[in-house]
Amino acid sequence: MATLHPPASGVTVRMYRQGLGDCFLLAFPTGQPGQAFYMLIDCGVIFGTQSAASIMQDVATDIEAATGGDIHLLVATHEHWDHLCGFLYAEDIFQRMRIHNLWLAWTEDPTDALAQQLRAEFHANREALRMALNLISDQDTAAPITNLLHFFGDPMATSGSGSGSATATPQNTGAALQALRGFVSKMNASPVYRHPGEEPLSLPQVNGLSGVPTVRIYVLGPPHDEKTLKDINPSTKGQEVYTQGASASQDTTGSAGETLTASKAFFLAVQNEDQLSSVEKELRELSFPFDQHVRISSEEAKQNEFFRTYYGFDDPATPADIGAEQSETRTDEAWRRIDDDWLGASGEFALQLDSYTNNTSLVLAIELVNTKKVLLFVADAQIGNWLSWDDLSWSLPDANGTPQAIRIGDLLAHTVFYKVGHHGSVNATIRGYGSTPKGLELMTSPDLVAMIPVDRQMALKKRWNMPCEPVLQRLEEKTGQRVLRIDDSTPPRTQGGMSDTAWKALQANYQETKLYIQYTVTD
Repeated sequence: MATLHPPASGVTVRMYRQGLGDCFLLAFPTGQPGQAFYMLIDCGVIFGTQSAASIMQDVATDIEAATGGDIHLLVATHEHWDHLCGFLYAEDIFQRMRIHNLWLAWTEDPTDALAQQLRAEFHANREALRMALNLISDQDTAAPITNLLHFFGDPMATSGSGSGSATATPQNTGAALQALRGFVSKMNASPVYRHPGEEPLSLPQVNGLSGVPTVRIYVLGPPHDEKTLKDINPSTKGQEVYTQGASASQDTTGSAGETLTASKAFFLAVQNEDQLSSVEKELRELSFPFDQHVRISSEEAKQNEFFRTYYGFDDPATPADIGAEQSETRTDEAWRRIDDDWLGASGEFALQLDSYTNNTSLVLAIELVNTKKVLLFVADAQIGNWLSWDDLSWSLPDANGTPQAIRIGDLLAHTVFYKVGHHGSVNATIRGYGSTPKGLELMTSPDLVAMIPVDRQMALKKRWNMPCEPVLQRLEEKTGQRVLRIDDSTPPRTQGGMSDTAWKALQANYQETKLYIQYTVTD
């Protein structure tokens, strides 16, 4: 293991190959010979990865060696296990490092009212899904819910701090965020909560290190708007993504004026009725498919011969001499009951919870000032996050001092490095809105390179389509086959769709080991 040296001008990006998860180390040159500015964006791997603790210890050890123990800026994009768990699995290593600055999205700000509202909803909804898992007996129904809840850690663990050692088992993403705050507090610093559209940022100053004037950072997301944050699915007309999808829901309002959404109904359904307020009881009543006077409880039905015979209730009072054939018939009739049918909705509910959290991703466009080349790190941003960038604008002086408006189209046109959103999933790389190109379609630089932190085999094991084939195909077209993946030996050993010049340039700026893939962008 050796020090990671940046180019004389530009940046070197190291993508770790820990599995399905994000961990990126960036090295920028400073004005001091032999001194680099190190920026770490996330450090995690998906729950269930074999030997995860050992792998993340190896990654953290390399980060320590590569940086000399100094992370000048740590960015945690959002609260998902595959972005944060490394800070728990390798907490002992990060504890002995010097983490000078921590950036989080405004959604983690304890003083922001909307952030706290969203956090309260998040914890309530996650708790509802945990309770639903306790009620589900069918493993096929439970599996996708468990897999999605694993994005927050162990779904059956109670809320609280995780382990502080590499040998114990950390519990949840909340514990990881708590650990991050502890790391930076050792340097007498506090987290800084970033907002979209704020003035372009410089890399923060660090005592004993000269600044990096050749870098400018634009904060693109997450949007400070609840409706936009919850925009996670493509419309039927917009064709925002590289495949088509849609979803719909229907709301009801109780007499107290509170709206009954699908998620609210699910939350109420798993609660003990004795713990609900009068308003919540009314809303819970609205969530049932039939009115009270035509419903019969399971306990009542078990006392009725008709229901025991035709609805398959397990009847301990059944006479011992009942025929085996008749007994089997009674059991087989259980399909007629709808007692637990509502639990099937928990899979969709879990998916929404996961996607909402993805949409809180802190999105950064890192500009190399000399050439205006841009590196785009979108974390797991979904459709609403992407579309919100259209509302942003910055004003900077040009070479003559004249104010010049900078908009998202300008940044995307100069993007030469794209950290592909959410491991290449369908809702995390947009193409347009109707006939208007957006997102990837606006990345027109001939030098575009994409990195995907994906492990296809693990994704299949989790029943996820990552990377989505249409997304991957378009990325390969836009980059001239320069798509670098954790799970693939890259770049391709044949020239493929690249020109000789592009192939040689890629080889000159690319490095691959078992532990990481590395690419340098010169300024």
